[in-house]
Amino acid sequence: MLGFKEHLKTSLQDEEIIFLEQDGFMIELIANNQVGSQSNHFHLCFEVDDVEQQITRLADYSFQPAEGPYDLENGWKTVFFRGPDQEIIELLQLEDRK
Repeated sequence: MLGFKEHLKTSLQDEEIIFLEQDGFMIELIANNQVGSQSNHFHLCFEVDDVEQQITRLADYSFQPAEGPYDLENGWKTVFFRGPDQEIIELLQLEDRK
């Protein structure tokens, strides 16, 4: 309806994930399939060139990953942090740039 096209559909743990793209802009939508699950958290994702480098940089500020890093089956890498208000901050590397 808004002109977005499916870029990728995958799953991670109990969540179904779809990436939609339009004119170089990508949005990630997550469906949690757990019965009775209600999500009230905020999830923000940033594309980065190197996940491992960002983990090291954030460790200098005492931030440690809440989950991951994960190597996804499509070659992407991702890691999740908790922000100061318990929001989920995801860093996503779309391809291996090393």
